[in-house]
Amino acid sequence: MNDYAILQNRHSLIRDREMENESILTVALACVAALGSNKAWDFWKDSLRLKQRQIDIERTEILVYRDDLREEIQRLRGEITGIYEDRMRLQEQLVDLKEQLAIFKARIESLEKENRRLRKTS
Repeated sequence: MNDYAILQNRHSLIRDREMENESILTVALACVAALGSNKAWDFWKDSLRLKQRQIDIERTEILVYRDDLREEIQRLRGEITGIYEDRMRLQEQLVDLKEQLAIFKARIESLEKENRRLRKTS
């Protein structure tokens, strides 16, 4: 064999070895990418699941707070209704007392007139 044939043979062997190395590297990178993407997908899934759980917890807290506010509003409405009824009752009593006062004033005036008349005649 001449030197040229030996060089070509070596060059061919080197090229074959480089292609094998490239193939092995490609397969290795594909495996790493597949495993990495699977882990990445699991990570993102878990991350989204945790975010959704946090949102659900916050939503539940908001709903509980809203329900508490509704109960408080109902309680306050009941108190307002009771206060309004008491106010109406007290207003009616005030009107009755004013009427009685007017009657008593009229009686006192009448009795004072009667008293003055009796004093003059005696």
